[in-house]
Amino acid sequence: IRHPWEGAARVVADYAGIPVINAGDGGHEHPTQTLCDLYTIKKERQTIKGLRIALSGDLKYGRTIHSLSYALARFGATILFHPYPGLEMPEHVLRKLTTRYKGELKRYEALGNVSKKGLFPIDAVYMTPSSPHQLAMIPDISMQIELEKEVDALYVTRLQKERQAKMGKQGANKDYVVVNKELLKKKKFKRTLVMHPLPRVDELAYEVDGDPRSMYFKQAARGVPVRMALLALLLGTKEVVVSREDDYSFVRQMDYPVYRRDSGLRCSNPKCVTNQE
Repeated sequence: IRHPWEGAARVVADYAGIPVINAGDGGHEHPTQTLCDLYTIKKERQTIKGLRIALSGDLKYGRTIHSLSYALARFGATILFHPYPGLEMPEHVLRKLTTRYKGELKRYEALGNVSKKGLFPIDAVYMTPSSPHQLAMIPDISMQIELEKEVDALYVTRLQKERQAKMGKQGANKDYVVVNKELLKKKKFKRTLVMHPLPRVDELAYEVDGDPRSMYFKQAARGVPVRMALLALLLGTKEVVVSREDDYSFVRQMDYPVYRRDSGLRCSNPKCVTNQE
């Protein structure tokens, strides 16, 4: 199901007696795209754990970014957030990364002595518990070293055109990140995978389409077999083994919840399905 209301797929799944695939719910999440992204990274780099993944562009409304962040944290990657001004990662996403996955989030703006000149501009860095870091002991020095390291993958998203009217002057593409040959010449991006969920607007220069580091066409092509595998799994044609240690079961038995608006509780997100009719 694809729906403009955020959380709509969850409501359908709670009431449905059959498996439900979330194909995108508003600006919330896009889990199947994340499967394609993870498969591409694993295929090209053989692992996800320990990789440094930069997320760039519209991090506020880009639902693919939200789902990917959770998955990268779960598999032990370090995440660099590089948002367009005013489109930073939602606080609820950052909060989930630190509470559920127990990683450490370091705000770039909070650093006092770090020299920002010449560094890839970012908003924050998320490091998983397994990462060999010392941010708690010497945060400024450690962050300086962290920011100067190479990036394994750069995941870029488009500016959400449909939301520009609400953004006013900021809605224009001025200063929006553009991945081009000049950017990829930097030492930090020498071996970086360039990824994008597509469709694109102006943030990906056509001149990099033929670059061996560009993965977005491969991502799109791999979306077919990845989603075929998901359907096969849900239809029972492929056996799935779920660890007993997991805190969930593959098939959930749920008491159907009642989404009522007369209880006095309201979601703070106006686009949440619970705030709709």
